Amino acid sequence: MNIKEANKELGTSYETWSEISCHKLTEEFMEKHWEDLNKGQVSRCQKMSEKFRARHDIPLPKDNWLYFSDEQKLAEIKKCGLYELDGDSIIAYKGIRSDNYSAFNFQYKYEIGGEYESTCDCTSAENSFGLSAWTLEQARDYCDEKIIKVSIKISDLGRIVHSGGKLRCFRFKALEEIK
Repeated sequence: MNIKEANKELGTSYETWSEISCHKLTEEFMEKHWEDLNKGQVSRCQKMSEKFRARHDIPLPKDNWLYFSDEQKLAEIKKCGLYELDGDSIIAYKGIRSDNYSAFNFQYKYEIGGEYESTCDCTSAENSFGLSAWTLEQARDYCDEKIIKVSIKISDLGRIVHSGGKLRCFRFKALEEIK
């Protein structure tokens, strides 16, 4: 299958199969396009059933929180000691531009009350893809034009990076602007 047809099926506009391999994919899609996908990216970015991994001889990835339980993630957040917990959520901060766009790109315009979702790299790579939030100090260091407080469900946490100062996640909710 060509990449245009795969993009149409996914509702995306990626230029390479490596990019598609990092998009959230179903096992049905992966099975259908297995020969075209980047296997390294699939192993790194896709959470697959044990049966699917066995059929394609894919071991559990090392250095990857993709298969961590909520209890394991919570233990890591507590060990880090830098974030407030609110029930099953982590409170963190995001430095954004004064026009509410991400400091990195124009993919997201953050509005209070809005919920945002992305794919997420769960490895220890310091600078990678996924939504990100920080400690208040690190958020100000990243972009101090505007700071918003965000809530991240523990189940949506992808990885703690930058010695605990940054969280990478699949989803968060913008709670309020911090003055």
